[in-house]
This record gives sequence, C-alpha cells and structure tokens, in this order.
Amino acid sequence: MTRKTASSSISRIFRTSIAVQIGGAVLILIFTNSPLYSIITLLAATVGILGFLIMIKLLDKQLASARGKAWFFSGAFAKLVLIALLFYPVSRISETAVLCYILGLSVVVIATLVEGIYQIFRILSNGRA
Repeated sequence: MTRKTASSSISRIFRTSIAVQIGGAVLILIFTNSPLYSIITLLAATVGILGFLIMIKLLDKQLASARGKAWFFSGAFAKLVLIALLFYPVSRISETAVLCYILGLSVVVIATLVEGIYQIFRILSNGRA
C-alpha cells in the first residue's frame, strides 16, 4: 500500500467514524428518548476517534525514530487510563449507559470494517470504485 493510499484510507476511516458517531447518537436519542445516553455515546466516540488519531501520529514518530517506542506506549497507556476514568462514572448511571459507552468507543472499529468492505469492493471492480 502506497503512502497516498494509506493516507486516503485513514481519512476515509476518520470521515466514516464521524458519520457513525453522529448517526449512532441520533439513533440512540430516537430509541431511548434520553439525551444523556446520546451524550455518553458522543463522548465515548470522541475519545475513540481522538485515540485513533493520536495512535497514528505516535506510530509515525515510532517509525521515524528509535525513541518513538516510549511515546507510543505512553500514549497508549494514557488512552487506556482516560477510557477507564470515563467508564467508572458511566457505569454508575445504568447498564444502558455502559452499552452506549461501548458503542461510542467502537465507532473506529465499525469505520475500519466499512473501509475494509470498500477496499474489497474496489479490488473486485478492478479499481474503478
């Protein structure tokens, strides 16, 4: 995969994550009639997307220098600490809030799956997509 193809895939994952974040929050608002659950989903999705972007930047630094490994693992640990700190108060609200939090964190995974499906479709259509 060339650098240009990789950067376009990452930007598509980012745009798809934003769309899934907004769509998920709207669907949760419609089905639960609770803006709190929608806000929890948006907050968790924002943490997930920012964690993804930070991971990409730290990974670029790691590949560029030998000292980047410490930054990469420090950033990954900080991301996990932030997720855990946000999870504790959310877990005190309700089980539905926990499910919304997990859904919000998984928007990057969903967007990555969509990108994989797009790449398969592109291969099958001989690059015309």
